[in-house]
Amino acid sequence: MDLILEILPTSTRFTNDHLAMITKNSAAINQVFNTAVGDQTTIKEMAEAIKTGLTKYKKEVAKIPLQFGPERLGDVPHSQASIEKAISYINYRPSHNFKVGIENYINWFMKNEQKF
Repeated sequence: MDLILEILPTSTRFTNDHLAMITKNSAAINQVFNTAVGDQTTIKEMAEAIKTGLTKYKKEVAKIPLQFGPERLGDVPHSQASIEKAISYINYRPSHNFKVGIENYINWFMKNEQKF
């Protein structure tokens, strides 16, 4: 935990991402919350966003083709996490979409990679 707090930017500490930890709503204690963005993102969109983000740091990533196999038994074709419980209990409000979030994470990771 100390390493995470050391490299976590001060501006992101105990913000929307930490509402469950600092809430005064006793009904929120020991609850599980979906903290998604309230929208759907496909596997392809995820892979493309990650590839685009990594390409900024390692140009050779752009040459790696995305490969998808056939659907498998049990695959869920569409899903969207409900964030209604998090909104209700801890006043959660998404601050950004998946693409912005993954871009922020990749930028953060690449700047802090040597710390791991």
